[in-house]
Amino acid sequence: MKTLLYRLKVIVSYVVACGLKTLSRNRVPPFTATSALIVQKGSVLLIKRADGLGHCFPGGYINSTEQPADAIVREVKEETGYTIAVDNIYSAHTNTNQPCRYPIAVVITYLATITGGALRPSTEGIPVWFDLNNLPIDLLRETRKTLDDYLVELHRQPPM
Repeated sequence: MKTLLYRLKVIVSYVVACGLKTLSRNRVPPFTATSALIVQKGSVLLIKRADGLGHCFPGGYINSTEQPADAIVREVKEETGYTIAVDNIYSAHTNTNQPCRYPIAVVITYLATITGGALRPSTEGIPVWFDLNNLPIDLLRETRKTLDDYLVELHRQPPM
């Protein structure tokens, strides 16, 4: 039942996004979301999305009363069960190549560290740890771009 409600939410979001873009002649103000890049012992935490669109970082929309860093703390807790400490902003990407998928224009990705909690699934998906050398093929575009950049930087850094 929870998965059905989540899928309904996704469909409504899609319809609203397409409707707003059509009515406003593609002049909808940008929506913003946050995501967390959490790497631990050579593995990255991803969410296998309940809507079947693939794997992505934990994250979601920023509420109108939230700061972006507060939003990602809330989203990670909701989607994974973990509490986190937010580090720096790692990247910001857009999803303009898929204008009707969701009403998001900018996704801010933070580096984050787990500070507590226990891994558990949510209605939005199943959190899964993946080895950085064995990532799933169905990564969302924004997640793939960010992970590719992260891996390039990781291999560029001299060992300590």
